[in-house]
Amino acid sequence: MKYRTVIEVVCDAPDPDSAIDIAGEYLRGDVDFGVEMKTKISSLRAYKMKKYLVSVIAMLFISSSLLLQFIPLSGVSNNAGRTGSPVFSTYTVMPSLNTKGKDDFRKEWDEKKGEAVLDYLKK
Repeated sequence: MKYRTVIEVVCDAPDPDSAIDIAGEYLRGDVDFGVEMKTKISSLRAYKMKKYLVSVIAMLFISSSLLLQFIPLSGVSNNAGRTGSPVFSTYTVMPSLNTKGKDDFRKEWDEKKGEAVLDYLKK
């Protein structure tokens, strides 16, 4: 059976190059002080299973979230509350116009439109 061994060598060094040199000397047996070594041994099969299991779970989570976003769960299609999908219909809220004739219509429309734009900008 194959095993995976992780060796961590901890030492005080002024820069990365000297840390590598100190670790190399420690592993060769030239240095036996000022260096701390920790090891962790586990089965290679268990390591690979954990690694692949995590990646498979992540892929299933991503694919299911994408499927749930684009496939509606109910029979009624409602695009108003969905995000990320294209909007096929755009609805505009307009103020109600109470007009009596053509001249009044244009004046009242301009007033209500101006008020609606100002209210929108204040938000």
